[in-house]
Amino acid sequence: MEKSYKTCCNDIYKVKFLFPETRDIPRESVVDSLVMVEEPKVEIPAVSESPEVPEKTVTKVIIVEEKTPERLEDFLPLSLYFDNDEPDKRTRKSTTNKTYGESFEEYYARKKVYIREYAAPHIGIAKEAAKKEIENFFDNELKRDNNFLNLFSQILLTRLMAGETIEIFIKGYTSPRAQSDYNFYLGKRRISSVLNHFRKYQQGVFLPYFNRGKLIVTERSFGETTASKDISDSLEDTRNSIYSIEAARARRVEIVEIKRFKK
Repeated sequence: MEKSYKTCCNDIYKVKFLFPETRDIPRESVVDSLVMVEEPKVEIPAVSESPEVPEKTVTKVIIVEEKTPERLEDFLPLSLYFDNDEPDKRTRKSTTNKTYGESFEEYYARKKVYIREYAAPHIGIAKEAAKKEIENFFDNELKRDNNFLNLFSQILLTRLMAGETIEIFIKGYTSPRAQSDYNFYLGKRRISSVLNHFRKYQQGVFLPYFNRGKLIVTERSFGETTASKDISDSLEDTRNSIYSIEAARARRVEIVEIKRFKK
């Protein structure tokens, strides 16, 4: 800054609003998600000056295309998310009787709780933005990837029936909220729930392939060891250590690699 203008704390900003180009969506495309964007209701100026920002805004919907995966490899990495300390709270067991689908249903039913808790400290526009952030995670990540797991299973069955031998590599992760050794077993339980999905899928249709060594699942639990240092581990700060997007994304199992062997 010029010395003659040196001062403090003038939080004044100039913003130029960039309007996205519109285009036709190909008929064969699969539309997977909608992104809501708040934009000022103004005419685009003929010169480079920024327009006055009006009080009222209009909502535009931008359609995001996402092609449905067709091969097993197209899903990778497939992230499967979990509620805090689930499955089976407050235990050091390394296995669970729950399937991932059961954990997902319980987690998704708590969407309103997550929205309320995460948005609680905010007011006005910031509160609405926080609500949309959580809603987007639940519908466009948590729910979508559960649907992808079922589609992945259908394609997997088709490949096994065609005579292939398939090895699936999965990893389990946790947020850093609990002690490291506890989180190691929590990661193992999460992997166990995904294994239960495959074992119980369509009344056990995969079991013969497991028994004959045609379907192999190789696992590893990382617990919290790879969790971002930016994620809160505070037991008191539940908004950030449980209900934040960062913490929610840390609690997951990932299908990370597929190996296929033909007859």
